[in-house]
Amino acid sequence: LEIYCGAKNIDEIKNKYKIHIGAPFVFYGDFNLLNPEIDDNIIAGYSMDNLAALTCLIILTQKLIKELMNEYGELKINSDIYIVATTREEIGTEGAYYFIRNHPVDKVIGIDIGIVEDFSNTIHSDLKLDEGPVIVWQEGRGSGVLDYNFCKKLVQIAIENDIEYQNGVFEYYGSDAGKTQKWLGIPSALIGIPTKFSHNVPEISTLSGIKNTAELIYRYLKNIK
Repeated sequence: LEIYCGAKNIDEIKNKYKIHIGAPFVFYGDFNLLNPEIDDNIIAGYSMDNLAALTCLIILTQKLIKELMNEYGELKINSDIYIVATTREEIGTEGAYYFIRNHPVDKVIGIDIGIVEDFSNTIHSDLKLDEGPVIVWQEGRGSGVLDYNFCKKLVQIAIENDIEYQNGVFEYYGSDAGKTQKWLGIPSALIGIPTKFSHNVPEISTLSGIKNTAELIYRYLKNIK
């Protein structure tokens, strides 16, 4: 990978541009509807696994407050719910791991992307961009297996509420939820928002995928006994 920054020599790189060994780089890109005049559902942008998941959390939180909060500011759910946004998932899952180890958590739902690979020269994932959130059963070549009964429950919730969903098994993929299940033994599930071209610019996803992922989690939380 070669990166052109405009410097004339190595001294300019170090002294003028302040670039050093170990300096972080991020992709630059816009975030918007891909072709708004044709389709008002497909979105394109950078860091989709972060931005789409955060948007999903916001929608979920708004729905919980609107539908299930009583006059005293308490949720009408027989359980404590932590809605958490964490960092460093790509380099060791320290954020989520730290939070879960320091709070009384007995179940985990992770929100990430569901990798859609239906283009040439890829390992076909058989997932579609517009056919609902992905319930992930396995990741990392089998090194991460999500809780089977938890996944079955999410499938049941989706069917009962007419929420379109897909089943996913990923080879080159890892998540906070998968690590929580493996390292801490806490029953964990993972729901992916269908996304193409992961870790590139632009990544492609859908507004409906974000919304339906939030809806699936909301329906699960609403039915906690």
